[in-house]
Amino acid sequence: MRNLLPGLAVLALLALAPMAHGAEIVAPSNVPIKQTVVALAGNTDTTLGSSTSRRYLCLMNIGTGLLSLNFDAAAVAASGWALEGVSVAGHQGGAMCWESAIVAGSVVHGISAAGTTVVVLEGR
Repeated sequence: MRNLLPGLAVLALLALAPMAHGAEIVAPSNVPIKQTVVALAGNTDTTLGSSTSRRYLCLMNIGTGLLSLNFDAAAVAASGWALEGVSVAGHQGGAMCWESAIVAGSVVHGISAAGTTVVVLEGR
């Protein structure tokens, strides 16, 4: 009898375990995407994404210069979050994408010492 109550408690926990996964957040499948190609001049802080109500954000460096990012403040070249450039302009370099509940709700700033080109995809 002493083992029956603890055993029932464990059984109850195991029965409830699948319900813990019921609140999983799923990325929306039908989000309108806006694409912007931004040419960054050398050593010039540029706003890359300013929508704070986005549900999807993807940044891709398609230029040859190293891209440094900052959020809600001016970017500093060769400091902060970096996306590598490409050896041939127009190809895919470093990229970072956010979706669903983990989308950065900040204004995104970018800078490149040599200049570069960035593709920005935002979904609302």
